Amino acid sequence: MAVRRARCSPGELGLAGVLTLVVERLTEQSDHKWLGVQTRTLEEFELRGVLGELLDGAPLLHQGNFASLPTPLTYEGLDSRHPHAAYRPQEDVEEILTARARKLGAEFRRGHELVRLEQDEGGVTAGIRGPDARSANPSLSAVSW
Repeated sequence: MAVRRARCSPGELGLAGVLTLVVERLTEQSDHKWLGVQTRTLEEFELRGVLGELLDGAPLLHQGNFASLPTPLTYEGLDSRHPHAAYRPQEDVEEILTARARKLGAEFRRGHELVRLEQDEGGVTAGIRGPDARSANPSLSAVSW
């Protein structure tokens, strides 16, 4: 089993039957950074089957700007099934994608840190430090695939 940096989500890995563990140092979601989902991203979410939930109740934006620049950005001329952006905060999008990934079998460990990753012909072993690692009795677990 080869370990590679993947360009796919935990949900997509679950669809392929791949055991997925997401290790995240943060104990909670970070403050949101963006408020909209652009045209191409909407197309990708449609391909992955999450567009309906993402658009549910989200206002559609037919023009806007990028990075607060004064030049307007319009979507009507784009060759897309979704010639608009959707106003949806990052935290909402993360919740939708996390719920989907969990439904497909992904496990999330917040407040944990990946400290070791080893691969051999028998599989992969990840060393994960838990949230009590800064205490007098740090915990370290190994997860094998």
